[in-house]
Amino acid sequence: MSTTKTPIRTVYDGSNAAVGLAEYQNGEVVGIEHGGTGGNTIAEAKLALSLTDSNIRSLISVTGSGSYDNTTGIITVTGGVTSVGGATGTVSNAQVAAAVVAAGSLDTANVTERNNLYYTNARARLAVSATGSINYNNTTGVFSFTQGNTDTIVEGVNNLYFSNTRARSAFVAGAGIQINEGTISVASTLDYGLIDGAVTSSNDYGSI
Repeated sequence: MSTTKTPIRTVYDGSNAAVGLAEYQNGEVVGIEHGGTGGNTIAEAKLALSLTDSNIRSLISVTGSGSYDNTTGIITVTGGVTSVGGATGTVSNAQVAAAVVAAGSLDTANVTERNNLYYTNARARLAVSATGSINYNNTTGVFSFTQGNTDTIVEGVNNLYFSNTRARSAFVAGAGIQINEGTISVASTLDYGLIDGAVTSSNDYGSI
C-alpha cells in the first residue's frame, strides 16, 4: 500500500516574496483558482466546488427507454434488453446462435458461406468427370455416349454379333440334304439302306 505524502508549499514573507519551502499544515488548502479543491475533507471540497448532491443530480438526464429522478439520483431503465435467447448475464456467441436456430430464423439465406460450401449446379457439375467412351460437358451437365454403333462397341460374351460363318454353323444337314458354304441342296445320290425288288420302269415300285 502506498504511503500518503504531505505536499510542499512555498513560504512567503510580508512582502509576498518567496523565502523557502515548507510542508502543508493542517487547515491549509489549495484554492479552486489554483487548481485545488478548496477543502481539507471531501465534504469541504464538495461544498467549495458546489458539488452538492442536488447540483450533481441536476447535471444528469436520461433519454430513450428510461427515466431519471433528479431528487434521489435513481436511473430506471424501462423497455431495455433483459435477456438474450432466454439467457441473462454474460451471453456467449454460442447461446445467441442456439437461440437464433431455435427460433427458426437462421437459414442458408442469411448465413455467410465459409468452409462448408452451399450446393450449386455449377459446383456439382465440376465435381463429375467421364472417361472412356462417355463425353461430358461440365458446363451444361450433359453426358453423351460416343460409341453409337456396333463398329465401335466391343462384343460381349453373351450377345454376339452376326456373321455368315456363325449363321451357317447354326444349321445341320439331315438325310438327303447337303449344305455347302451356306447353300442348301438335295444330295445327288442316296446311299441309305437297300432297295428290294426290281424297278424296270418309271411305273414300277419297289420297297426301300
